[in-house]
Amino acid sequence: MAQQRKDVSVGGRFLKSYREKHSLTQEQLAYDLGIEPRTLRAYENGERMLNNVKELHRIADRLGVEPEQLGVVGALYVPRTPEEIEEVLQRAWSLVEESRLREAKAVIERLAYNLRTQITSESPALLHSLAQTYHAAGYIVSEATKAC
Repeated sequence: MAQQRKDVSVGGRFLKSYREKHSLTQEQLAYDLGIEPRTLRAYENGERMLNNVKELHRIADRLGVEPEQLGVVGALYVPRTPEEIEEVLQRAWSLVEESRLREAKAVIERLAYNLRTQITSESPALLHSLAQTYHAAGYIVSEATKAC
């Protein structure tokens, strides 16, 4: 009996392409995304569909790419709490530590843009998060520029 070809979602195809372009193993990319390697394998080979919009936006945010590249409309997911903002900041810093400056720059620039449009109150916690983001952005952009 012939094996039936599985359809791979746009997101699954993108993750495989992204991983190959950045010379990452499935384990490395899965770690970066905060998912199990077996889940990433299932997304890439069509055993599991990557079609949860919130998850697609989270992945786009973690990778610093536009959600449209994963097959969803952009700008729906924006980190809103200081904890969510801190998670994205930590992701950017971890990319810097791994010398993945171009990716870190994309992540931090996206976060800064999202916060600029989102923060409309004078909440001290959110303003502190915005300041931390701008500090990180200044450093990461300058390092990424030097590396080019």
